[in-house]
Amino acid sequence: MSGNAPAPEPVPDADRASTPTGTIAGTASSLVNVDTSKIDQVGVFTTTQSLITFPGAVAAVTTIWKVLGAVYEPLGKTNKLVPVALSLAIGILIYLSSVTHDASWKKRLSGFGVAVVNSFTIAAAALGIS
Repeated sequence: MSGNAPAPEPVPDADRASTPTGTIAGTASSLVNVDTSKIDQVGVFTTTQSLITFPGAVAAVTTIWKVLGAVYEPLGKTNKLVPVALSLAIGILIYLSSVTHDASWKKRLSGFGVAVVNSFTIAAAALGIS
């Protein structure tokens, strides 16, 4: 806008204006524009959500495998069981962090089965198997 533009006219009864659904404008604004200043900020790197993602889990397995191989040669590139064991361990940790306490045994069992399959998918990605 240019410096010569007239100031906008005040809206009469702005406090009582409402949205098309009948919600008072102030209430609608507070629902959409949530104040986040009082929420604790946690870095993504230090949360379990970073590992729960598929790329995060693959990166964790690959990194741990390479570090173990650098520290102790028999656990390195030639040992294909290390990424499988790491993937199963991370898969179980992800499953345990996401399972709900009130889930039925059928849901827990099927969730565990999915976790095992996903663990092998993580291992395949870490091993470069397509």
